[in-house]
Amino acid sequence: MNTARDRFPIDLVDDHWVVREDVTHEGWDAVERIIPAGFETDLASVPWMLGWLFPRFNEARARAALPHDYFYRLQLPNVSRQAADRMFLRDLMIRNRLVHRAILMYYGLRMFGWVAWKKKKKQAAEMRARWNGGTA
Repeated sequence: MNTARDRFPIDLVDDHWVVREDVTHEGWDAVERIIPAGFETDLASVPWMLGWLFPRFNEARARAALPHDYFYRLQLPNVSRQAADRMFLRDLMIRNRLVHRAILMYYGLRMFGWVAWKKKKKQAAEMRARWNGGTA
């Protein structure tokens, strides 16, 4: 049986997901960015009490969450937190018919995403160097 996980190149390893082959993402800015094989992500962090509304793996959400996590982790100079969150919403709306869920997730990001953004800011230069061939 061909499952969503088979179609989307990502594997669950322990408590996080690992990209098994490069993934190309075209943002709202029409720039293609490569999310490299080996990139680790939690996809979408969902509070446990909302797990019934947002199941652990959903291909549409995973396709939106992967580049969003990449942008948060690397904090690229030309992609602000707001732009990353808007790309997440756009990607969810393109792939998912449940618009109300997409909007709920977006507003959750806007309200609480600053915590992850600030936490990852310290690691961003190191990660940019690692995933961009040694150049930050």
